[in-house]
Amino acid sequence: MDFHKPGPNKRVTGFLIDAVIVNIFALILGAVLMIFRKRGLVFLSYNLIWAAGMLFKDCFNGRSVGKVIVGTQVIDESGAPAKPARTMIRNILLAIPVFFPFLALYEYNVMLRDKGEGKRPGDKALKTKVTDLKPQLPDALFFWMPIVFFAAAVVFLGLYAFWVTSKRAGL
Repeated sequence: MDFHKPGPNKRVTGFLIDAVIVNIFALILGAVLMIFRKRGLVFLSYNLIWAAGMLFKDCFNGRSVGKVIVGTQVIDESGAPAKPARTMIRNILLAIPVFFPFLALYEYNVMLRDKGEGKRPGDKALKTKVTDLKPQLPDALFFWMPIVFFAAAVVFLGLYAFWVTSKRAGL
């Protein structure tokens, strides 16, 4: 398999697509729990779904839904799709920047500056890399997508928070 380094915008967009999908499932479960008056389980269920979704997202031949959409894949040093166990450990390391946002900027900068393979720290630790299966789609095409995803998420979460608080207030 030929290796094509994907740009960081393409990689971030793939991650955000996965994050949106996981959040949708978590919020649907949260809404169902709210309807059945199981409010105490909402926080726990949201975090469990988020953790499972992010942990197992690349276990399908080194690809997730976001990676399929943007055309990337996690591979090992031999060029074969990364094994599920390796992608799960890689994704555990990805969770650290989620909880410490300044580390996400560090990872983005590492991917941007690495002229060779664009490896983030998790890739370096586990000897994996992300290859671009659709190199004809330029990274610049994906520049605005993370901004649009972020804006949509803010609006959606604001509406969800309004719905939850209106349920509590009995409006």
